Parts: sequence; C-alpha cells; structure tokens
Amino acid sequence: MKRALACAALVVAVLALAACGRENRETRVYGPNAYAIAGDTTPWSSPAFKGDELAWNHQEEKRARLQNEYLRIR
Repeated sequence: MKRALACAALVVAVLALAACGRENRETRVYGPNAYAIAGDTTPWSSPAFKGDELAWNHQEEKRARLQNEYLRIR
C-alpha cells in the first residue's frame, strides 16, 4: 500500500515538474514599427484592399454594424 502511494506521488511530482519545464522562446517586439520588424504586414496591405487603410476601416465598421443585433432587427 505504501509503495503504491509512493509511486503515485512520484508520478504526480514528475508530471507537475514536466508541466513547468517549457521554455518560452518567442521574443516580443514592441513599438510603432513592431509589425515591420517582426515581418508582419498590416491588414489593409492584402490584395483585397490594395493598401487602402480607409477602405479597410470602412469594411470593419460595416461588419461591426451587421453584427449588432439591435440595429439588425430594427
């Protein structure tokens, strides 16, 4: 009985330590040009908007209006 309890405690301890052992290897970049440094692009640089930020903003506003239940059922 004691041996089974000791083995169960050992397994729990090993699993607990294994969960804590993951290293975060990602580095975050902050600042106004963080997306360019990280290699990301802006949402409006996709072919659908051809770099037009204003068109992207209008599309986002339209999408938000269509998802508003109060405005949609009036």
